[in-house]
Amino acid sequence: MSQLYLESTDKFAKKHYLSFIVGIVPYSKISKYLPGISRYNYDKAVDYALQAPKIKRETFKRERFDILKVNPFVDFISSDIVVTGLPFGTKTLKLSNTKLEIPSTLRLQKHFEIIEMYESYMEERGQSHLVLPRSTMFHLLDLM
Repeated sequence: MSQLYLESTDKFAKKHYLSFIVGIVPYSKISKYLPGISRYNYDKAVDYALQAPKIKRETFKRERFDILKVNPFVDFISSDIVVTGLPFGTKTLKLSNTKLEIPSTLRLQKHFEIIEMYESYMEERGQSHLVLPRSTMFHLLDLM
């Protein structure tokens, strides 16, 4: 880069070449390799580097909830085993790729008790492999 910078006669080209290294190398070191560079030119290259459009990285959505494990839990907490009284509306639980409509209901049990009931219920049915982690179940119950 320093060779390109030194050979360039255009101010814009110099700023462009310098912008590639200003984020990596401090002014004190660059001034040793590029004689005659001013602090002003260095700062302008920093500004130019910050304004340059960044290449958009491909974003990946992480599936936080396994829908095959969430559905039985939602069915359980909205069943007569847990629910007291009639539902009084719905809440929408948004997952990364789907939405679940869950009735707003009254529950007499605390979250911890509901989770213990669910774990024993799934164990009795031989489906303990479908039990969500406790932290996830607490999170889902907090959302409802």
